[in-house]
Amino acid sequence: MLLRARENLSLRGASLLTDLIHINQPLYKGYLLKEQLRTALWSFSSKRFAERFLDQWIDQAKATGIKSFCQLAKTLDNHRHAILAWYDHQISTGPLEGLNNKIKTLKRQAYGFRDMEYFKLRLAFIHSTISRIPG
Repeated sequence: MLLRARENLSLRGASLLTDLIHINQPLYKGYLLKEQLRTALWSFSSKRFAERFLDQWIDQAKATGIKSFCQLAKTLDNHRHAILAWYDHQISTGPLEGLNNKIKTLKRQAYGFRDMEYFKLRLAFIHSTISRIPG
């Protein structure tokens, strides 16, 4: 429930989240911070506004006193240049990461291939092959 986006919660999940407000305030604050970062950071019209938001978010995360959020705040602060670079060049590495995962899967399946040329051919046609579960 805490890992899901608010808009993806079921009715039961939303109800449990409401109960969480009363039971565990620090955990609920952490959830709100997570949602705020997830939804707001990429929605600003300029890098300057995003930088201001990121600074405020990092301060709020540190103020919670929750160890995980303090660590996350430190990580975000250390990588702020790379995070904010998205506003200079709005590109995503998502498709590249997906391709890398397909290659890793093919490498695992290729254990035992005797011919490196066959592996190269499989890589060349990685998008057009249909994955099958052996057996």
